[in-house]
Amino acid sequence: MQTESTQQSNLPLARAYWPPQATKNYGGFIGYGNLLKSLQKCIVPDPDSDIYFVLCDPAKYRARSDKRVNMCFTMWEHEEVPEKYVANLRQADAVVTCSHFCKRVFEDILDCPVYFVPLAIDDQLFSYKKRSRPRSNKPFRWLWLNAADPRKGYDHLARLWEKYYFNDPTVELYMKTTSNVKEQIATHGNVTFDSRILPPEEIAALYHSAHGFIYLSWGEGFGYTLAEAMSTGLPCVATDRSGYVDFFNSSNGYPVSYKLHRVARELFGSDGEDYSKSNAPDGKYSIAIGDSRQCVNSMNTIMNKYGRAIKKGLHASQGLRKHYNMRTMARAISDIFQLYN
Repeated sequence: MQTESTQQSNLPLARAYWPPQATKNYGGFIGYGNLLKSLQKCIVPDPDSDIYFVLCDPAKYRARSDKRVNMCFTMWEHEEVPEKYVANLRQADAVVTCSHFCKRVFEDILDCPVYFVPLAIDDQLFSYKKRSRPRSNKPFRWLWLNAADPRKGYDHLARLWEKYYFNDPTVELYMKTTSNVKEQIATHGNVTFDSRILPPEEIAALYHSAHGFIYLSWGEGFGYTLAEAMSTGLPCVATDRSGYVDFFNSSNGYPVSYKLHRVARELFGSDGEDYSKSNAPDGKYSIAIGDSRQCVNSMNTIMNKYGRAIKKGLHASQGLRKHYNMRTMARAISDIFQLYN
């Protein structure tokens, strides 16, 4: 019987060069890190190769004139793209991305081929946990885990929580993020705010400690923390838009309807990104604001019918493990590189 490792090793090998990549703790950078692991299974790293493969966000992409094929793996979270990012990506001979949402966005602005590759979730680290309703003396824990960026919806969730749940002792909210200023953990009422830098094992333990996961993002290229939460079997509530609709729907989660708002770049950039005017005629971006009432109704449904909710969570975990694993990612990457070798 072949293991996943031996199956990967049987993939046809291609030759390419990719530069060293920086990694961070969450989000797309985890996806890039897993992609690098997959590359090691199917690509021979060769500095002399005429294929130059770069994993980066659109702001940082630069092609090399001495290479026959310049290829970029990237993602984006809105239908509109900053003009300077469009110019960067037009240097590429091919673009690889991780959701069909991103594929459509890039195909609209680029003339080169755009390929879809599913990212891999570490299903050993973010393993499935069979859950049950918390004991009568323990609160139901909701987890939000993401970057401290308005796009991730933390302010929307904070307002919603204050209005509907802040004085309820039967529930609690754990908000996990990171901070460039001060690492701390603090509790106010039934809300815990945690900005510590934690190792992956402790992040996984946070998922396992929760009973439900909430994700009110304006838009995502992929939605890595939602995928990790689903991998552990957490019942999830999320805005029904952008990259993660490839794997998140009403059969395995609780999608929240939304209204699109047009916003200027001044609302972005808390994480240091330089958002210029978009390529839209008005220079703005469309963001998805989830319906607060439907979000609350979904949260209440999960808490009141938890047996049904954890069955959805099991279905979500099974789907993520089947379609978003290292073997599937490596196969997709290998197939693309074979076209250019």
